[in-house]
Amino acid sequence: MTASLRNDPVRLTTECAEGEHRESQSLRSLGDSVCRHERGVEVNYKKTLFTSLVRAFDLARELASMNNGFRQFVVRQCGNVVLIASCAAVPLAADTVTLRTPGGSVVERTGTVVEFTASELRLRPVGGRDVVHSADQIVRIETTRSAAHDEAEALFSKLAWKESAERFADAIRGEQRPWVRREMLARMVRCYRAVGDGDSAGKVFLQLAGGSATSAQYASIPLAWQAVDPLVVSQRQARAWLDAAGDSAANLIGASHLVATPDAGDAMTALQRLTTDRDQRIALLAEAQRWRTTRAGVDESEITRRQAVVERIDVPLRGGPYFVLGQTLLAAGKTDQAVATLLRVPIGYADERSLCAASLDEATRALSAAGRTDEANVLSRELQRDYADVREAAKSGATHLPRRSDRLPQ
Repeated sequence: MTASLRNDPVRLTTECAEGEHRESQSLRSLGDSVCRHERGVEVNYKKTLFTSLVRAFDLARELASMNNGFRQFVVRQCGNVVLIASCAAVPLAADTVTLRTPGGSVVERTGTVVEFTASELRLRPVGGRDVVHSADQIVRIETTRSAAHDEAEALFSKLAWKESAERFADAIRGEQRPWVRREMLARMVRCYRAVGDGDSAGKVFLQLAGGSATSAQYASIPLAWQAVDPLVVSQRQARAWLDAAGDSAANLIGASHLVATPDAGDAMTALQRLTTDRDQRIALLAEAQRWRTTRAGVDESEITRRQAVVERIDVPLRGGPYFVLGQTLLAAGKTDQAVATLLRVPIGYADERSLCAASLDEATRALSAAGRTDEANVLSRELQRDYADVREAAKSGATHLPRRSDRLPQ
């Protein structure tokens, strides 16, 4: 029996790539060049790096738009996790998990993925008991995805934020697996963030925050990283989050949006307290948030310390910290290192669209000020071509998306 691809289940593949956060395989060489440059090794930055940058961006766009008959395409690259979706011709009988054993070999296990969190994956074999694997062992997961989920992802890839958020809400209501619902909640946060609706983004994020969220999901956290951030959070809501007792994630979000307000004193006090939070994701992000007020006048030893802190942050969460670190390096007169650090954001954190645009803008200005017009023009064209929607949204202000309920199914 022939069925429409639209109505077929979708095979979801989760690839866990060790130690790399990349847009495509071709970006690895560029990332390596940036890493070497930051470590003080001489790099022909002015010519080779920018030539590679242009080619890498072009290739990433080609890969993202590729359609090969099975509609295989890159859905997400976030930290250690790369999600690839393709339409399957027949329903999948079971989930397939590829994992790396302690001995280093790669094996496959089939069954039902009951849960997948930041610490473990729980797999239930057919007719057997649950088997728990460390999250660090997981290489790939193949599972089914609903038509609604597939449609939401397609809309997301088209930057149709309003329609995508609505479709994700529909898909969540019909999805019984907690770990897949968290994936979709994280996507909804991205939709709200994309239109600058910080209040909604924060409320949805706090539904998925906690020990169960993977680092890739946690990376959707709606923090402010810019002095005038396009992510708009009302003063009242930010204050409520800052004062939320026993909710470190809410405190961090609230503080980040109050750093540049009359409540900055309370925000900085909260950030200092959060640097000792037992959740290292919160502790390290709070430390990076504190740098927003001390970017100028930082000596060499403090720059080195901050670079070391960023390296301790989970890869999916480094977008904002790279942006602030880049600004610190600019203030210290380290143009090459600053630009290399800023460019990590658009290269490796495509979902952070406002930060990508801000990073490209900062890098363009720095290169222009240094008299490197040709290189500045390369980035300027990239900014105008790929982030026109971000710049337009910043001019017009936040557009709040309609919500069907304040709380989605957990």
